Amino acid sequence: MRASLLFIFLFFTKALQGQPHLFKTFSTHEGLSNNNVTCFVKDKQGFLWVGTQNGLNRFDGNAFDHFYNNPGDSNSIASNEIQTLYRDSKDRIWIGTAAGISVLEPGQKKFLNYAPDTLVLPRIGQFFAAIQEDHQGKIWTGCSYDLLIFDPLTQTFASSGWMRFAATVKPAKGNHTRIAVISIQPKSTDEFWVLTTYGLFSVHTSSRQFRYYPCDLSDDFYGSSISYIDPAGKLWIGTYDHDIISFDPAKNEWQQINIPASLRDERGLHIAYGIQPYHNDTLIFCSDKKLLLYHPASSTFSLFKQDGNKNIPDTYFFQIMRDGQHYWMAATSGLVSMQEKKTVFTYHTTPGLTQTYRVFNRPGFPQVYMGNFADRIVNINTITGQATPLLLGNKPVREGLRYYTSYNTDTGFISTGDHLYLLQQQKMSLHEITLPPKKFPDNDYSVRNLVTDREGIAWLRLSSQGICRYEPRSGIIAFMDFIPAASEKEYAYLYYDSLTHSLVTAVYNEGIYIYDINRRQTRHLLLNLHPSQRGAAIANICGNNKGTIYLADINNGLYRINLLVNDTVKRYTSLQGLPGNICYWCTTDNAGYVWIATPTGVCRMDPEKETFTDFGIDQGHPGNASFLSADQSGNIYQPWMDGYYSWNTSSFQADPPRGKIYLRNCMMNDTALPEDSLYHFAAGENNLSFQFGYLLLSENSTVDLGIPDKQCGLAAVTRKPCGCFFKPCSRQLSYPGQGKKIPGCHIPSSLHNQNTGLGPLVVYCIKRHAHHRRCVLSFPPPAEYHPERGIPQTKNSSH
Repeated sequence: MRASLLFIFLFFTKALQGQPHLFKTFSTHEGLSNNNVTCFVKDKQGFLWVGTQNGLNRFDGNAFDHFYNNPGDSNSIASNEIQTLYRDSKDRIWIGTAAGISVLEPGQKKFLNYAPDTLVLPRIGQFFAAIQEDHQGKIWTGCSYDLLIFDPLTQTFASSGWMRFAATVKPAKGNHTRIAVISIQPKSTDEFWVLTTYGLFSVHTSSRQFRYYPCDLSDDFYGSSISYIDPAGKLWIGTYDHDIISFDPAKNEWQQINIPASLRDERGLHIAYGIQPYHNDTLIFCSDKKLLLYHPASSTFSLFKQDGNKNIPDTYFFQIMRDGQHYWMAATSGLVSMQEKKTVFTYHTTPGLTQTYRVFNRPGFPQVYMGNFADRIVNINTITGQATPLLLGNKPVREGLRYYTSYNTDTGFISTGDHLYLLQQQKMSLHEITLPPKKFPDNDYSVRNLVTDREGIAWLRLSSQGICRYEPRSGIIAFMDFIPAASEKEYAYLYYDSLTHSLVTAVYNEGIYIYDINRRQTRHLLLNLHPSQRGAAIANICGNNKGTIYLADINNGLYRINLLVNDTVKRYTSLQGLPGNICYWCTTDNAGYVWIATPTGVCRMDPEKETFTDFGIDQGHPGNASFLSADQSGNIYQPWMDGYYSWNTSSFQADPPRGKIYLRNCMMNDTALPEDSLYHFAAGENNLSFQFGYLLLSENSTVDLGIPDKQCGLAAVTRKPCGCFFKPCSRQLSYPGQGKKIPGCHIPSSLHNQNTGLGPLVVYCIKRHAHHRRCVLSFPPPAEYHPERGIPQTKNSSH
């Protein structure tokens, strides 16, 4: 009969189609020079160079530096219309523009500009959209009407001979008025693939011998590009209106891969841009406002749209660059970043159970108790996925779950809104415990959490009535009076510390009361904040059962109290690294970390280092949390929607995100300096100013930060605000030499979050005494920065 009353919910772990991703768009709002991004390249230092239709940008992950054409400055970039970017073997950045090519040496801010004359290119167009370096260091430039070779040593252009060769093989149906070399890619050590409006060619870079590969799949390759060459040597060409075209050199075979009509552009065009490898053998590419996947093994397409990817920008995509597991996309809305979310946060759903409110683990068993706010409590086997309702008599309980705690192996306690139950865990059955008469008849019972002490006594919190003591063996239950009673009090939480054998009770806006069970003595900590006399609004308490407790305040951050040392109180807020001062809940894991539920996600505190790490939507968390529970195996549980999230704390052992602090915007008086680590002051020179930037795009960093002034006669080091997000503080950075100090700056621990869009540090200006005729000022290269540690101190060293 009992079996017939059971109803089973299928329990699922939400299976995502591939990995969920996080998208972030950097536009003019974040400092990009123009939202129409055309190209990008990453240099060896880790900076991303971004070309747009109005200017060149250098991006460090936080801030953009801009480079524009200035007609009055011959060392400015040749044109604001950037068509292509290329990094050569010497880390020089070559820029193809509408007015020729420009080159930028590493660390410099001055451009060298070159354009062919009519003796080399009789018909000079406004198209320099392909650049490639050969094994001799010469730069091959695809432009209108020819393929040119630029020699950096002689600074001269020469024709490769492509135009003469192309005239002998040009397709009869091709466009003979719009002739251009549009893409160059390496074929071998001394050969290039060359895609032109006439089609595909190859060239030997030493002999300059060309070969033509006729293709009848397109009459005009304008708007196309060799996007990707796979490990087998096959070329994948993205086109404007001819889908994907591939060429297999081993078989000398062309293939047109047609996008299904259901996935085509809204205008019906067959667009495929920026083909790049994705997971396994899958390719990803742009098709105007869509990102599509192509699976060569099955010759099928699919739309890049997954659960959790609701933040895909509504924009036109034109190009994709793969940077490890990170993707950058050129779009009409700006520079789009796409990276995989971490999967340590796993979402589980239970069909039939909506608006989940609480989830607790049964100690020692692969089971969780889960309930919503109103009318459902179930036990879920986390291995089989079977969900069984808790029974009250012969019927499932129709109340919302408030709290669960285990009493022994087979017995526990469950509280609902107005009832307390003894739970027989093997039978999944409830037996009601009669509550004592109300102290305040007009208030509800509002049964909340329950704790058991080391003597087996249970203590129950009724948020509108007070604290009860329950003796399970005798069944005696009665209110305790260790807190002054009042009908308007709200008892916000109850915690038990086994080392001190104390109860800690939070009363809303009255701080906490600490009750020593042995001595039967109560002490009160108001925890008020000056100048207000209102006590702290504590929502939840957790601890390590060793005399230290943590209090989540819904307005004022996190409190840490040492019950062994005069109730010592320390408060943590956003100034110490919390993502915000609203803390809904906290719990400790088996490693001693404190997990805090906040409006932006979950935050983990390291009690030893007193540092905080924030986990939000970019790590796969839903981005909001109001309740957390933990088990003995290091698993954390959070109710969410129609299920819950879970994660194991052992999954968070990786080093915190890190980047590089580097010098940026270096100026001597009004003259821009190269961003170097060594500066020479000559007589009459003064006022070296610079900023610190934070490089998020780099994964490597090694050295310290220092300014030796032993023989430079520095007179002053001043700091000027620049409207950045970094918060000034009194700390100073000490440097070797004569002990000159630079005013320091506090960097919040949330700096590593790539969504913050933080800018550079404040501007520093160094002045030296005029009587020093010469000075060498050395800045060691960029310092490694750990967000949880702050700015690194300089090691004592000589330079």
